[in-house]
Amino acid sequence: MPSLKISKSFVFSLIILSVLGLIFLTPMEVLAQGHDHSGHGGTHGANVSQSAPTPAIYSVRATLREIDSPNARIVVDHGPIEAVGWGPMTMGFKVDDPSLLEGLTIGDNLRLDIKFNSPNDYVVVDLEPLD
Repeated sequence: MPSLKISKSFVFSLIILSVLGLIFLTPMEVLAQGHDHSGHGGTHGANVSQSAPTPAIYSVRATLREIDSPNARIVVDHGPIEAVGWGPMTMGFKVDDPSLLEGLTIGDNLRLDIKFNSPNDYVVVDLEPLD
């Protein structure tokens, strides 16, 4: 039986090609699993690999924690949004229409309608006080 000699450079090339294949063939949703919401005032313990149909609007109950009217942003404690794989958490959201923030007070319980354009691109398009 003839012996098969494999050079170190051949093995190295196979390893590099395998790593590149994993990088380029991995869905972006899997790569985004470590997305951190700390940059907009929240925490993220959920798995975002389940992506919502693009675009989609989901409603969720939330408690208002911060209002940033000049930047049309809010921070809320919201319940789970199972369709996108999010559990309850505290996080910030951009608000599509700044007039929606008028009359709101910290601690208000709200119904938020959140439009998901992609797993990491979402905005509040409507909200309604519940109390």
